[in-house]
Amino acid sequence: MLIYCPKCRQGYNVGEDLIPEEGRKLRCSKCGEVFRYDRRGEVEAVKMPPAAENDETDVADEAAALSEENNDLPSENNGTEEPGDAADEESEKPGDGGASENAGEEAAAEPEPEIDEPVDINDIFRRLSEQTEGLFEKEKKLTLRERLWLKFKTLTGWNIHLKVKYILAFLAVIAALSLYNNRYDIARRFPWTAPIYGVFGAEAQILGEGLEFQNIDWIYFNDEEAPRLEIKGFINNMTNRTLDLPTVHVEMLDENTNLLKSQNQQPEQESLKAKSRLPLNIVVTKPSPTTKYVFLTFVEIED
Repeated sequence: MLIYCPKCRQGYNVGEDLIPEEGRKLRCSKCGEVFRYDRRGEVEAVKMPPAAENDETDVADEAAALSEENNDLPSENNGTEEPGDAADEESEKPGDGGASENAGEEAAAEPEPEIDEPVDINDIFRRLSEQTEGLFEKEKKLTLRERLWLKFKTLTGWNIHLKVKYILAFLAVIAALSLYNNRYDIARRFPWTAPIYGVFGAEAQILGEGLEFQNIDWIYFNDEEAPRLEIKGFINNMTNRTLDLPTVHVEMLDENTNLLKSQNQQPEQESLKAKSRLPLNIVVTKPSPTTKYVFLTFVEIED
């Protein structure tokens, strides 16, 4: 791990096994600053008593001399007398008091990290700037299509692991639109799908589809007591399945196709078998004598 002195910002490359979980006190071999460092990266300067500061300075001078010879601080296993041991011997002398004892503890706790070259922040920013400029230059050389595609990938997160989700969502939307637009053809071929569409509020069948009016004729009877209009013909089922019979809607129009009168009549049967027909007989009472056209359609009457 890379550790910096909080005072002079000297950098050291220290093995993680030298720093316990609870942290330990360290001393900079360049400026003599004593500080505590833990594995979370927190650095805390330690204020030492005057006597202890003198002891630590001596040990720092010794570590600095060793680092000049080896280009790094001595490790715990290189056979060199450790600064912490020297501090311990001094702390055993009588008359030193509590200050020497504290200095010995701090010196003994000091790891001996290997010195690494200090990080040049300006060099890092310079390299980042060069990389950014290189990316800008590369983007300028892109065609319009490539720029739009890059913009699309950035906005949609195409480079993340959401590609499959986007594709599945797109396919689901396309499938839903296709099922809705072709619902009438689907219901003709598979009649059991019509109720499924109805669950979602979509009408999948045309009212009266497969039924036809045939041989329709109408006669106007101008009786003084009860003039009437009689419409006769057939309703044919042109399909190969049984169909429900909707209500027949009758409209009477004049020569200018203006509506004169209309009425509804429910067929005698509720359904009509495949390839069969049902006679139709509709009587309209008190029709207008100016009736010129009779128009028949199927309607759905809500209960």
